Amino acid sequence: MRRLTIKNTLISAILAVSMFAMVGCNTDYDVEFDYNSSDYISELGAYTGVEYEPADNTVTELDVLEYIEEERAAYTEWTVFDDRRVAEGDKVVVNAFAYLDGAQVSEFSQEDVQIIVGAGKLYSDFPELENKLIGLIPGGMGSASKFEFTIPADFEDKEYAGKTLSFTMSVAEAYEGILPSFTDSFVSNVSNGEYTTVEDYKKAVRRVLQESADEKAYADNFASIMETIVANTKFSSYPQDELKAKIDNFNETMGVYATLLDMTAEEYCKETFGMTIEAYATKNIAMQLVLQEIAKREKITVNHSYYKKNLDRIAEEAGYTTGKELVDKYGKDYVVKVMLMEKVENFIYEKAVAKTK
Repeated sequence: MRRLTIKNTLISAILAVSMFAMVGCNTDYDVEFDYNSSDYISELGAYTGVEYEPADNTVTELDVLEYIEEERAAYTEWTVFDDRRVAEGDKVVVNAFAYLDGAQVSEFSQEDVQIIVGAGKLYSDFPELENKLIGLIPGGMGSASKFEFTIPADFEDKEYAGKTLSFTMSVAEAYEGILPSFTDSFVSNVSNGEYTTVEDYKKAVRRVLQESADEKAYADNFASIMETIVANTKFSSYPQDELKAKIDNFNETMGVYATLLDMTAEEYCKETFGMTIEAYATKNIAMQLVLQEIAKREKITVNHSYYKKNLDRIAEEAGYTTGKELVDKYGKDYVVKVMLMEKVENFIYEKAVAKTK
């Protein structure tokens, strides 16, 4: 059974702040949330025997080989060259300038930019422009590629949408990549001696990929189960203070990523989750209410003995060295609630039914 962690679970995202009383080793902690779930749920959907379509957790030999190729690529040795033309896969230092009516357009001009030809990083909106670098001769006396390109009419920057720009591209430096051979020596090097043979390393890679695939499948399965339960639950209302706090929090956190993508937080949420921030926050609150209600109805609890037994495991899964470090970061109250929600999650998952194909 996969366990919840502090940093990377649905539960950690939806926990509400509360206080609990200190009790004896075999007495349950009295966990109190900021509101009573029963005040907002008029009819709880069935939460046992919920059917779900199992997510695929297959790891193929191709997956293993692709992982190894990525590992080899990370150890590529780059050697400068000036005796041949640039080809796809070469690392180059590019000077690219765009002009409109004879005036340089800074938004589309870049100087001394290092890229891998064919990766589509020079102009992320127009990755095909990198093809213009193929065949150029590197160096100060090298050739240049001059061409015109019409920006699509639906381009988000309306100032240049539909306009035809004149480009001049040249390659100042070029490097040829030499991949290391996949040998016992390479394996020993990248694993710091943990693995000494190619076969042992491939087995280890498969284990890592399988663990990752299992974790993702579990998360997808549980999300599907919860969506079914929430969809069949009737809510009389939602705690408005908590809903507003969620909306504000998501606006702030999503706004950070949205800025990097030149988007608004609302646009980011719609593109990533297929809904507005308000809808996403409402869904989040709904799941929180359902989990709390199930915990009450099934009398699922956490006592001090369970807390002590599982603290280090929870901490390790969250990426912390010790339980004390985790508690110092989040507080004992929060950790106890994570444990409680973990037990609720396990209960729901174990009672669910995977559809057979």
